[in-house]
Amino acid sequence: MRKWGTLSFVAVFAFMFLALTPVAVAQDAESTLKEAIGLYERGQNDAALEKLRAVLATDPSSEQAWGLRNAVEQDLWARIMIKGDQHQSVVAHLFRLAIPAERAQAGNDVAIKALVEKLDSPDWAVRQKAALQLAADHGEYAVAYLARRLGSDDTDVRAGTMEWIRRMGRRATMPLIQLLDSESPLVIANCLTLLGQTGDLRSLPYVAAFASMPVDSVGAMIKKAGTDARNRLGCAAESEAEIGGLFYAIAEGYYQRNVDLVGDGTTVWSFEGGKLVAREVPAALYHLKLAEDILYDMYNYAPTSVKTQVLLGSVLVAQADAVSGMSADDAAKAANAAEAATLAKALGAEVLNGVVGMALGDNHGSVGATAIRMLTGMLSDCPGNCAIAAALAGNNKEMRLAAALALGRIGGNVDTAMLVQALGEVLSQDALRTVVVIDDQEATRLQIVAELNARGYMATGLASGSLGLAAVRQMPIEDLVVVRYDLKDRTAHELVKTLRMDSRTAETPVVLLADENGAVGAQAQFGSKVQLVLTTPLVAAAYEPQVRALLKSLDSAREAATANAAMAAAILSHMSGADASGVSAALVAALSGEDRVRIPAMKTLGNIGNAAASSALLAIFSDGTASEAARGAALIAAARIARASGKPCADTNAAITGSLGSSTGALRASVATAAGIAPVDADLRLQWLNALRSTIVVNLGG
Repeated sequence: MRKWGTLSFVAVFAFMFLALTPVAVAQDAESTLKEAIGLYERGQNDAALEKLRAVLATDPSSEQAWGLRNAVEQDLWARIMIKGDQHQSVVAHLFRLAIPAERAQAGNDVAIKALVEKLDSPDWAVRQKAALQLAADHGEYAVAYLARRLGSDDTDVRAGTMEWIRRMGRRATMPLIQLLDSESPLVIANCLTLLGQTGDLRSLPYVAAFASMPVDSVGAMIKKAGTDARNRLGCAAESEAEIGGLFYAIAEGYYQRNVDLVGDGTTVWSFEGGKLVAREVPAALYHLKLAEDILYDMYNYAPTSVKTQVLLGSVLVAQADAVSGMSADDAAKAANAAEAATLAKALGAEVLNGVVGMALGDNHGSVGATAIRMLTGMLSDCPGNCAIAAALAGNNKEMRLAAALALGRIGGNVDTAMLVQALGEVLSQDALRTVVVIDDQEATRLQIVAELNARGYMATGLASGSLGLAAVRQMPIEDLVVVRYDLKDRTAHELVKTLRMDSRTAETPVVLLADENGAVGAQAQFGSKVQLVLTTPLVAAAYEPQVRALLKSLDSAREAATANAAMAAAILSHMSGADASGVSAALVAALSGEDRVRIPAMKTLGNIGNAAASSALLAIFSDGTASEAARGAALIAAARIARASGKPCADTNAAITGSLGSSTGALRASVATAAGIAPVDADLRLQWLNALRSTIVVNLGG
């Protein structure tokens, strides 16, 4: 494979096929890349950029992208990326395409075994080259194959192996921690020594635990190695409580996705059957699996506490929540995490109650809402210390609405007015329809708007941040705002700030569009102010997967919102009219929704006796395209409103009169029910009865 180490289009290295090279890249892509390098050397940056775009237009596989990436020296890629945002974006996209192949190659056991065999070569240069390649290309995966050498009887083999692993630094930490479960005292001692040398704080609780163990239980060698490593790491923890605190602190750091602790890995390690085993998990689950594993390990070293169980419960609930929103491919990788909900429930209602309380404290709304839904099925009521009641009164909208649905089902000593108001909020969530897309890159803006409109959303595209600002200030009605992070007029920050400061849009979901390089900055800058950051490549055609993901997310959100609205409407329909009257406007707005929402909403409006809703109800009854169930419920609700007023309603009576002789089946029964409810004089009621009798045919036999 060609490696181009300078910008000279003639200074090309000879063909060199490495043992770890994936399937060869397509010749046209490789040739085009070479042309791009030459153009960069001549200072023709715009033409070079077009060539790089042409490389991506060949739609390279991950293996091909990995080969293309490796065909150019890393320092050269760095020099290309600093030539401007667009150059940086296209290179970043190529690198992102290469990630799956890179990870697959990292765990390539054939390649690793071949390199490990070279470590026994009598030639020092061969050994060094193999060790360097193991560290550079395989990192943590190489530890699994070097582990047995840590217990070798040959001092030189052990020393050399430890030096090679030490060079891997933090990448070796997680498999080394798992190796502490080895039955070999020599392996354990050497792992402790290495963990002390890496300086990785993730190993602190493990090192401290071994250092604190009595010598007669672990042996003098392990005791000394643990103590030395603890001292090297600057740790003074000795008691069970202190070591337990270290475990908890690291686990909480994982759960809170502390970047310094978690990194960007996807491999979780375990020690099974006397060997290290790697398990790939989706990136969204990585930090949670690390937290889960260390909390289970904590049980071996320190007494458990409710606080620890609550953190474990939060981790498990977060996994269950994350899996529910994953793609099919990621969900398959996370199959074992599908049991997280079962494990969380098994911890008990007290722990889940603590999970809700913890989520309120750290504003993990999605985790708290999921825990509330789990807890709802385990409680018959909400006792005085129930965190669900606190969530209802809290500031986190997602948890507040989940709490309203829960309390509406299980009851409890809660403020009825507060509950009804929150249920009204749930009803209003069913209106997720309008979306504004603010993107100064025309191709992506048009594609996203077209896709959204094709799926039944009312999407509007705006070509600049200034237009977007004007729109949200003038009429902030959008249910979702999609905005490019790096708008050329640099208004993304002001846009989000405006949305969050206006009480009407303070909780409007915001999705940012950002390229590979901007995504990290976008997340860091906006944090919890936005709901999602979609990473987008430069090539317009490659936006499709991200657009599909956005659509799936919107559709899922709409379905969830409709299901919740239906539940809220049903709860309100069983309340007294006086209690539910505070959300009349939300109930009327819900009449334009699906039957599962509007039918119970109609019943509630009838219970309230809201005269202002009569015309909307009668419009539904007159709509021939509406279902019979909806039409019947509308007429009954209108009749209840008339009865509550104590006087006849001419429009309602006319609707009943016009339908008694023509309606059939379930609709006829609903019309008859409405006739029985409506307040009318004796003459009109007799007229209705005769109309009903005239449609009844009695077969007396024969």
